[in-house]
Amino acid sequence: SRYSMKITCGATSGNISGYQAIETLNAMPFAGQTVTFSGKFQSSATPTITLYVEYSTGVDTALTGSWTSATSVSGGTGAAGASSFSRVSGVWTVPSTAKSLRVWWTATLAASGILYAGETQLELGLVPTTFTRAGGTIQGELAACQRYYYRKNSELNGGGFGMGQCYSTTVATVVSNHPVTMRAIPSIAQNGTAVALANGNRTNTVSMANNGTNTSIFSADITTGGGLVIGNATTFNGASSSSTYYIEANAEL
Repeated sequence: SRYSMKITCGATSGNISGYQAIETLNAMPFAGQTVTFSGKFQSSATPTITLYVEYSTGVDTALTGSWTSATSVSGGTGAAGASSFSRVSGVWTVPSTAKSLRVWWTATLAASGILYAGETQLELGLVPTTFTRAGGTIQGELAACQRYYYRKNSELNGGGFGMGQCYSTTVATVVSNHPVTMRAIPSIAQNGTAVALANGNRTNTVSMANNGTNTSIFSADITTGGGLVIGNATTFNGASSSSTYYIEANAEL
């Protein structure tokens, strides 16, 4: 698997897991069907990988919601490859009442153990097929992922996150477009220090609050330490002294 997720266990042994909730739009074609869930795993410790397929009769059930195990037909466990990736797969039947799905895998690692996981795939039928990307290409896959979540990171010397207008000496509203239309109206958050630049003044951002963000547009009120001029235009940038600032939009299940 050329692209995979690397998981490193902590100072003591423990269970590690990877989960994915599947929204109703994509889950409905699997209702009442026999499905195969598979993935490729590699670890020098060759832990046992256990796969699960679960369903919910609710629409767009959250990852942490209430789930019921689908009926296992065969397989579902196997060892990770010691020096190369090994495929683990299983077959389940999904009831016709299912409206949401959740797939996940779990393994136990020793302290500081490392596991690579890649090419997980849920598909109709009794056997796993060659891995294919949901978007057809890496760029298409990225766009599909950004439907649920994206993060804009600051660049050195301040990266722009949007433009807007000051409506008080401390608050401005800034707007930008999401990279793709999101699954639902996302929650938005920030990390680190940013600045608003207006009338030649750079003023540190104190907080950021949602103000009209929808599935297409990011819109937020930026509260600063002061120095803004009412009615003036402003840009919203990462602080020039930091490259760790980011904003994120989250529309995950």
